[in-house]
Amino acid sequence: MHQPDVIALLDKDQYKLINTNDKRSILVTGGAGSGKTTVALHRIGSLCYKHKYAPSLILVVVPERGLVRLSRKLLKNLGLSSVKVTTNSDWIKKEAKRLFKNIPKKESMNTPTGVSILKKHKSLLTILDRFIKKKQDEVVYKLFSSKKMKDLKLAFLNLDTLPLIPRLQNLKQNYKKIGPSEKIILDAEIENQKNLYQDCLELFTSKELLQELIVLSGGVITQRMIDETLAHTIYQMKDPMELEDDYTDRTIDGQTLAFNTKDELAATLDNEDYAILMMLNKLKTGQFSTDDGNIKKFSHIVLDEAQELSPVDLEFFKNILHVDGNFTISGDSAQQIDETISFYGWPMVLESLSIDDADTKELEVAYRCPQSIITFAHQVLGPIAPPVMPKAQKSGQAIMYTTALHRAHASMILNKELLDLMIREPSASVALICNKLETAVNFYYELKNIPQVRLVEDGEFSFKAGIDISTVDQIKGLEFDYVIIPDVDAINYPLVDRARKRLHISATRAIFQLWIISSSENSKLLEQVDMETMAYA
Repeated sequence: MHQPDVIALLDKDQYKLINTNDKRSILVTGGAGSGKTTVALHRIGSLCYKHKYAPSLILVVVPERGLVRLSRKLLKNLGLSSVKVTTNSDWIKKEAKRLFKNIPKKESMNTPTGVSILKKHKSLLTILDRFIKKKQDEVVYKLFSSKKMKDLKLAFLNLDTLPLIPRLQNLKQNYKKIGPSEKIILDAEIENQKNLYQDCLELFTSKELLQELIVLSGGVITQRMIDETLAHTIYQMKDPMELEDDYTDRTIDGQTLAFNTKDELAATLDNEDYAILMMLNKLKTGQFSTDDGNIKKFSHIVLDEAQELSPVDLEFFKNILHVDGNFTISGDSAQQIDETISFYGWPMVLESLSIDDADTKELEVAYRCPQSIITFAHQVLGPIAPPVMPKAQKSGQAIMYTTALHRAHASMILNKELLDLMIREPSASVALICNKLETAVNFYYELKNIPQVRLVEDGEFSFKAGIDISTVDQIKGLEFDYVIIPDVDAINYPLVDRARKRLHISATRAIFQLWIISSSENSKLLEQVDMETMAYA
């Protein structure tokens, strides 16, 4: 394989990182546009060139599908098209559906935020351990409570170094005193213990276990979240066949009458459940593999934007790494915007992955944005900003700032300016980044007569010249020549940390120019910015 010529593309710190000890994991942190993803992808090239790893045994995990598309494009340019690139959610779901044939095919599309927070919290790992211990106690009581089974009970208890299912299998195969009827009982129990979906339902309807999360989480998990989870799971336990006959009818648009009702939750999984099913299987069997197949393992795993991974996700990826493999981890705590995840810092990430000897480096130079945008984005973060502002290689133009009367007025302004821009710079890439998809859709219909305007949903970026109208949740890791944030008002960007981070991320997508448009009541986040440095338009 030809080694990519990266010397001209990387500074000395970045070049050192990609050539660090091949057997060690690395953690690369730094602000937006500092080259974290560049380091991660070029390290893959370095590892493959040295024949340490086959490209097909490398996995790149990113948070958004737009970044999947970009990473694949960059890897293709490096001659590494066979490297697997995916989002963490998509990969875990794909593996779970492959390995667990009897789980529901349908997924809940509107999982309450409180339920997601509970299922992604690190304290859930403790509850999973306690749940499995409870299952073991139930097996002892259920199978071995009679005097006749006393010897079998003792033999089962003596196998306490094995996970639950191998204990039962070992007992059936190796215990000499076991008779045909006992083997039938054990076979039935082994199959019962393999029903992980039932375990999931049982776990999240256990008031006793869920109640422990309040103390374990230090109050992050609240009583309301627990009550919400209990109610949500009870609806998921319903059998769709038992719902009223009326629900089998369909409306004019083809939806069932159960659509957008609680009954639509019947026999569904939440997106977070796939990783939990994996963990239940690991705790019960000692491995991720099942009767339906083996988990795919990798020699090298890149976790890009790792601040968006939950402790349960991290536990999954730790277990699909070959014993002699390693990680490249990159991220920026200032860009952690998933409201369902509590980020506990990089030491916790390394601990969750069982890494105690990582090479770590914070990249301090911002290559994407000019200093004017870096300064704006840093000031927007306010009290949660890093102690030291990143240094940019270019000064850049002043940030444009416009006050519109309302969204329709903003569209009128944008129509003229974007038409002029596309005539003047037809090869430019422009992003109109909205806080909500509804706003993006409205702007698209008001601007769609401009040539090369695209509404981007679900990360479907083409990376071509033109104007992409999208949302904050889709643009992480991406960059554009010009960025317009058209809804910087008090409703979309209130004075809270999550809004600070979202505005920070949107602003730092710009390579050359940033344009802020505010309508109605101005966002108080702008009160932290030196407005005198902005160009009013």
